Amino acid sequence: MDVSPSSVSSPNQYHYIPVGLDSYLMVDLISISFVKSLGLSPCTRPKHQHVEPVLEGVGQTQPKTYGFFHLRLCITDHWNHSLVFICPFLAVDCNACDSQILLGRPLLKDFKINLLNDIDLWEFNQKPKVTKISAHQFAQEISSTTCVFEVRTIFRPCDDNTDPWEDENDFPIDLSNVPEWLCQKFRDFFNTYNADRLAPH
Repeated sequence: MDVSPSSVSSPNQYHYIPVGLDSYLMVDLISISFVKSLGLSPCTRPKHQHVEPVLEGVGQTQPKTYGFFHLRLCITDHWNHSLVFICPFLAVDCNACDSQILLGRPLLKDFKINLLNDIDLWEFNQKPKVTKISAHQFAQEISSTTCVFEVRTIFRPCDDNTDPWEDENDFPIDLSNVPEWLCQKFRDFFNTYNADRLAPH
């Protein structure tokens, strides 16, 4: 995640740090030592109507709070989808070894963030749009420089004593439609001489 003061004007003011996600937390938190390192002051504007909630820590303790700070964040999920936003964070004391920023349930819900706890990742809840078109329309939309390849399996189940990988004809494989630069770049793959040989193990 990239984080910066909400009034950032220089790219040098951005900081890349890991962020914690907590679906049980009802307010977004930030380390007081981290905001001090940015030289920020807590928000005092009455129009924002910030109300500091009472936090419950381990052993029924009440951690000390230091007011709300506004920061601009850019978060990126494991599909490399990003979102930039400005958000108020309540500053608290944090262990330097822990996440310096914690995003709570309200923000996770507003931005439709899914937690993938089994693989320790997260992603935005996005529904891909799929449009079905005809083959004729597809042929019209692709550019003249587009290369379209067909992938087919050549494996056939064993029939009598025939080799399932043996080609039915002895004609050489036609690679005339494969661009020359592609054959050069992946010469091992397009080598017809070694096509029927197993790779070394």
